[in-house]
Amino acid sequence: MKTKWFNIPPRSLESPDKWRFWRTIALAIALRLVLKLTSFKTVGRYLKRFEKSHDDIPNLIITANELKMYRIMIRLSYKFWPAINCLSGSLAFKLMLQRRGIHTILRFGVMKDGNKLRSHAWLEKDGYPLDPDEHVIKKYRTFAEAIL
Repeated sequence: MKTKWFNIPPRSLESPDKWRFWRTIALAIALRLVLKLTSFKTVGRYLKRFEKSHDDIPNLIITANELKMYRIMIRLSYKFWPAINCLSGSLAFKLMLQRRGIHTILRFGVMKDGNKLRSHAWLEKDGYPLDPDEHVIKKYRTFAEAIL
């Protein structure tokens, strides 16, 4: 049975996850505004201040259920478009996951759609995309190295 991602309400999350989700959405909205006012490089430096050092926390091994829950949270964040976009949402979720000890990679992809150049940002954990639209990600050509 195929999951209908847009029909999953935020109230379906458990209490601690709900709180984490709403804080991450608030951060994503703030990041969207800051990205409009400043450069990506400035935002990256700003986020580095709030990251925990890699020495302080181990790289946690997460279960498939936890990974699915984070994918659901990212998919739920799509309901808040245009208040947030893929970049601000990915940055916010990257910071949230990093603070929990789950190291992810921010990926960027581009594709040519007619005369337009489209881009998309998503998170990967050990080569597995956390974006629930994997078939969409396959259309994009990624950069060889992680940007952030």
